[in-house]
Amino acid sequence: MGVDLRQVVAGVLTLTMFVMLGNMIKRDHFDSVEGKFPGARDVEFDSEKVSEHGLVAFSKKSTNGPWMEGSQELKPCWKEPNFGEVESKGFVTFSLTNGPEYHVSQIADAVVVARYIGATLVLPDIRGNKRGDERKFEEIYDVEKFVKSLDGVIKVVKGLPDDVSIRDFAVVKVPNRVSEDHIAEQIEPVFRTNSKIRLATFFPSVNMRKSTKTSASDSVACLAMFGTLELQPEVNEVVDSMIERLKTLSRKSDGRFIAVDLRVEILEKKGCHGSGATGTKSCFSAREIAIFLRKIGFGKDTTIYLTQPRWDESLDVLKDIFPKTYTKESIMPADKKAKFLKSEDSEFEKVIDFYMCSQSDVFVPAISGLFYANVAGKRIASACKFLRRRCRQDCVLAPYFPPTNPQRFANVHRVFGASKITELLKQLPGHLRYDAAECMSIEAASRVRDPVYGCVGVISQLQQQIIDVQSELVKIKGELAVHNAQQQLQQEIGEKTSEQQQDELLWLNSSQQDLLNLDQLVIQGNDHQKSHF
Repeated sequence: MGVDLRQVVAGVLTLTMFVMLGNMIKRDHFDSVEGKFPGARDVEFDSEKVSEHGLVAFSKKSTNGPWMEGSQELKPCWKEPNFGEVESKGFVTFSLTNGPEYHVSQIADAVVVARYIGATLVLPDIRGNKRGDERKFEEIYDVEKFVKSLDGVIKVVKGLPDDVSIRDFAVVKVPNRVSEDHIAEQIEPVFRTNSKIRLATFFPSVNMRKSTKTSASDSVACLAMFGTLELQPEVNEVVDSMIERLKTLSRKSDGRFIAVDLRVEILEKKGCHGSGATGTKSCFSAREIAIFLRKIGFGKDTTIYLTQPRWDESLDVLKDIFPKTYTKESIMPADKKAKFLKSEDSEFEKVIDFYMCSQSDVFVPAISGLFYANVAGKRIASACKFLRRRCRQDCVLAPYFPPTNPQRFANVHRVFGASKITELLKQLPGHLRYDAAECMSIEAASRVRDPVYGCVGVISQLQQQIIDVQSELVKIKGELAVHNAQQQLQQEIGEKTSEQQQDELLWLNSSQQDLLNLDQLVIQGNDHQKSHF
């Protein structure tokens, strides 16, 4: 059978068309998205330079995006305090303002000042941007953990004594990242005169460069910034639930997500225009963020969290490229929105954004400023709160001690030690590791609550409760038996009384009948006698 040349040519042309169509789809949907955005050529993101000069090297062979494969061990910026007890010479008060990125800096300055001059720090209040917008420290942050974290550094009290009036305090302005020289020259003389000062921190500029000068207060400042403020349980629960939601939506990327600090109202104010001769940009639009993320290798299945409070149409361009882009309103539990999202006060929203960005797998700031600086600092300082290193992908502890529940690992690490836990889990087969981790977690939590008896104390208490319940059950059964016996006796007495009444009634009826019969006999006798007469 001969081959038709026309069929061969038609087949070749068909294959060629399919190849061309495949290349067009690949270019339009999987290669650089730069062509989708007019004017994108003026924004350059050199992926090679990022890989060369960045903190981590991106894996070009990864199919899920340039997620960090591992990193070097991070050392803490502070050590456990070993200061002696400092005698208080007065009081220092201050307020937290303008959101959590300012709170950490204000806390650091206040602690450094109080430590240097030997004063007692009064727990601050929190003030919003509007006049009269005030709330207590414990409404957002954990008071007990704050006080405990500064134990041995400075003395902290929750309020002023009754005999001390806030009107007697002298107001002192404090620049952010206050130096010991400034304290000695400007603040300490006022404190010596008054012994009661109120700090007003101001931010002349945001300086993210590492200082070349070292100071004894650096460790104290680092501890105050990144080791004292933790969310109170209700707020922390909201953050944890939102993180878990994002991780659930990120199954294709192993539960990892990106947090982008992008707020439309701030971008509109700054205009995102270049400044200076080099045209350096201080902020980036949603379109530019989308280009950057695609340039460095993140795919369309990447999950992104935005700090923008409500969805804005200018963000549509980002969602077109990354469909899994969310704001707070789409992932926050419905029963929490009324308090944390739909209220007039935005303080809760700021706090949630700060801690969401601090705990994300990747943080991308679209805006340069203090939020970026302090989120980056918190991420570095608390990369792992207990081991001071980032968790590697092959970490045997990660599946059983998630970062969303740090207290679980803290207890186990405190009681058993991380190395022993790791060694034990590695020796066990995979299907037994979860039960082992659960047992160690329960034992460690019990040992933290009761250092002497631990689980044995809990077991003894439960056994005693069982004995008490069994004794009570025996007692109740005895009382129930007595009650049933009394009921039966009353029933028998009632039945006996009823039988006696029936016998008496029968006797009475029979007696009445005998009397009637007797009467009839008497009447018949009388009639008989009358008939004889």
